[in-house]
Amino acid sequence: MVDLQTVISAVEAAESALTDIAAPFEVTGQKIVLTAKDPDKGGVVVKVVLRPDDQRAIQEIEILTSHSFSNVPTLFRSGELEIESTSYMYLVEERVEGDTLEKRLGSDKPLSAEEAISLADALLTAIVEMEELEIVHRDIKPANIILRADGGVALLDFGIARVLGRTTKLTETDGDGPHTAGYAPPEVYLNKPELIDSRADLFSTAVVFTEAATGEHPFGHPRHDIREVIEGGGFKAPVFERDNEGQLAALVSAMLSPHVNERPPDAATARGWFDDARPGSAA
Repeated sequence: MVDLQTVISAVEAAESALTDIAAPFEVTGQKIVLTAKDPDKGGVVVKVVLRPDDQRAIQEIEILTSHSFSNVPTLFRSGELEIESTSYMYLVEERVEGDTLEKRLGSDKPLSAEEAISLADALLTAIVEMEELEIVHRDIKPANIILRADGGVALLDFGIARVLGRTTKLTETDGDGPHTAGYAPPEVYLNKPELIDSRADLFSTAVVFTEAATGEHPFGHPRHDIREVIEGGGFKAPVFERDNEGQLAALVSAMLSPHVNERPPDAATARGWFDDARPGSAA
C-alpha cells in the first residue's frame, strides 16, 4: 500500500487551498479517506483511490459530476495525484457529520418509528430523482447510509451504480453482477441487466427500512445462504409501529418480492403509495 504520509503530501500539493488535512478516518485496500477544510465549501473529505484506473471510481465521478441528488453528498471536484510515478484519482466531497446506519444497527438500537419513516422518505426521494435520469444505485445498504447529525440522511457510494442503456465493465469474477449479499435483489446478483431498473433500489430500500425499523433483517442474517431465502420469497412479514391499517407493511412486502414485476412498477408510484401509507397520512 502507498505510504500514508506520501498520500497526504500529494494531496497538500494538489489542493493547496485545503487546510487541516487530517489522518484518515477510513483506510481500505481500495481507498484512503482524509478529512480537510475548504475555504469556500467548509468541511470536506478527500477520497484517494488506490487502484489506478478504478472503474468504480470513474463511474462515480461521471455520475456525480453530471448530476446532483437530494440526500447525496456533493462532489465538488476530482483530479489525479502523481505518487511514485503512478497516477491515483482523488475526489473532494462534502463532509457529512454523523454515523452510518450500519454502526447504529450494530449498537442493537433500532431506529424509532419516526426515524425509520424519515429514512425511507429520504431514500425514496433520491431513488425517484435517479429514476428520472435512468440511474440505478444498486448498492443501498446500511454501510452506505449516514444518519446525519442534523437529523437528515445521506446516501453514499455510486461506485456500482448503473446508467440504464449503457454497457458496464463492472462484473464479478464468477459472472455475478456486483452487489452486496442480503441487500441486492436476484436480477442484480444474477447479472440480468435487462431486468434492472429502479425497482432494484426499491427492493434494497425495503430491506434497509425493515432492518432499521424492526432491528431484524427480513431474510435472516445476510451471511446465511441468502439467495435461496430471497428467491423463495421467504421473508418475515414486517410489522411496523403506527402502521396505517397495515398499508405500510403491504407496500414493503411488495417491494421485497424476488420477482421484479411483483414490485411497484416504478419509484414514483412507490413513493406515492408510501406517502399514503405513512403514519399520519389522510389515507
